Amino acid sequence: MFKPTNSLHQLIMFTCAVILLLFVAYKSSITSFTHDESYTYEHFVTTRYMDIVSYSYPHTNNHILNTLMMKLSGKIFGVSELSLRLHSLISLFTYLCACIFLLKDLPKQIKIACFFMLVANPFLIDFFGLARGYGLAISLMMAGIYFIWRWLKTSKLINLLVFNICAMLATYSHFTLINFYVAAFLAINAVEYYKIKNAFGSLAVNYSKPILRLLIINGINILFMFITTLLLWEPLRKITKIHMFEYGGNKGLVSDTIYSLIVSSFYHVTVSYFWGMALSWVVAITILSIFIKWLYTMFRKRKSFLTESYMLIFLNCTLVVILLCSVIQHYILDNDYFIGRFALFLYPLFILNVCFSFRIIHNNFPKIVITVGNIFGIILLINFLYNANVKSYLDWEYDSDTKHMMNILEKHHDKYAMGQNIKLGITWYFEPTVNFYRITKKLDWLEPADREGLLKSDNYIYAEKNEVANFKTMRQQVLFSSEGGATLVYIK
Repeated sequence: MFKPTNSLHQLIMFTCAVILLLFVAYKSSITSFTHDESYTYEHFVTTRYMDIVSYSYPHTNNHILNTLMMKLSGKIFGVSELSLRLHSLISLFTYLCACIFLLKDLPKQIKIACFFMLVANPFLIDFFGLARGYGLAISLMMAGIYFIWRWLKTSKLINLLVFNICAMLATYSHFTLINFYVAAFLAINAVEYYKIKNAFGSLAVNYSKPILRLLIINGINILFMFITTLLLWEPLRKITKIHMFEYGGNKGLVSDTIYSLIVSSFYHVTVSYFWGMALSWVVAITILSIFIKWLYTMFRKRKSFLTESYMLIFLNCTLVVILLCSVIQHYILDNDYFIGRFALFLYPLFILNVCFSFRIIHNNFPKIVITVGNIFGIILLINFLYNANVKSYLDWEYDSDTKHMMNILEKHHDKYAMGQNIKLGITWYFEPTVNFYRITKKLDWLEPADREGLLKSDNYIYAEKNEVANFKTMRQQVLFSSEGGATLVYIK
């Protein structure tokens, strides 16, 4: 049960969570499928379960757990936008619960602000309404972090077991979470090392020696990491062989990873390069400052800090190790730095660092923490409300009208009895979603879309306006123009 003094704050967070969940569910049910979702459906969901798991067709678009959930949900509930995205909605529910529970012990004056910081990110929320692995991975990561929080409070090994299951499934949802799992493993050991070094609290959980405790903890972690390695070995081997770890960043950790996250989080609000980089360095310095602070405090052996801050140490150590691994992988393996949606899992990690830092600082500077925390929370909430929409997703806005276009195309074909072997010429990036609706709507009269561009033999054209303008035909009729600039044309 929640404490009476916190009941109003918990009720507000719960109400906001329900509203957000309903909003995302509605958007998921009406918005067009997008390029990557459609590619997954056409190339992976329609294959056998073993083909999905073994990566028989190696491609990083196959987020394994997401693909499996799409296939299973489609079989149970039928194929629709909502059914294929259902697991992501469940992931949002998991994410919201984890956020509420993790913030339970924060001062009530900043609890709601911290909740908004965790959930009021339009770019993050996008992926809980899409049939992709990002939302799954992030929700499982957050669930795992919650069970680490429980483990640090109770020392019950069942919580550590559940963390490992969550982390393992997170890596199965998206390969970038491998970095989180490895970093969390090291962070757990860091926390345990400081417990032993400073002799805080009771180290006995059915055994008395700290070394035995470390062995048991690492035995559990290594066992699950071994299972994870077995599950991911073949997929990783195949995509490594064909060099498919392409995340897009080649400049640097701050200018790629952190900067892209900040710009994406502001969604349709334009952020200048100067202010984007300034905020990026503020984030980087904040992470580094927390890291230096707890290291300094540990060496000074100020026990009061560490006993209150095991969770902050875990969170900050995890985030720092992930960022260091990214740098090492870039220089040694020539991997790209994470950018945009590939780096999205770092956002809640950073916000949790801030939230648990607020909890510590609040003891000495409550007014500063309350003021700063609520300003941040309000800014992010305003940004979310400004950018929230039920039409499109930031990374795939060009597909916002593809579903509507296909409905118009179908009606026009049926009305004028156009016959069989109808060809639709398209701009290449519409190909997966056009084929998704061709398959799921059973439009047998429509030939499969390709990426060959516009041809004289096309019966219809759906392409960017400049392409249509350059495509000269004697007689054509515009059937539909999307807000994004694409046009559906019937060639008479």
